[in-house]
Amino acid sequence: MSIGSFHFKNQMFVCDSWPIFSVHFPNKPILPGFMQLLWVREVIENSTPARSIGSFSSVKFIKPITPSQTMMLYIQEKSNFVDFFISLLMTNTVEENIATKGSFFIRSKDP
Repeated sequence: MSIGSFHFKNQMFVCDSWPIFSVHFPNKPILPGFMQLLWVREVIENSTPARSIGSFSSVKFIKPITPSQTMMLYIQEKSNFVDFFISLLMTNTVEENIATKGSFFIRSKDP
């Protein structure tokens, strides 16, 4: 995957005190996939107010995201869909730290 056409959009620190970690999973906490996708959706919809996310066309969870890590969101916008990936802020390259990637359709919001 070439990240040349993607651009950085946002970052979030995964706080170890989030209540979700008490149930997902208590002895080995990982950030649930739905929380990652909610974050992606919120960032995209807040940055493009005239458009909204339709449906995800593909999502792949590659590496677990654990407490005390920083997620970095990168996107590539096309006419009717957006590709994205979440990379973890670590010492390796961005490509080596991809935790999640996918695509979703976007649509214009109704007036």
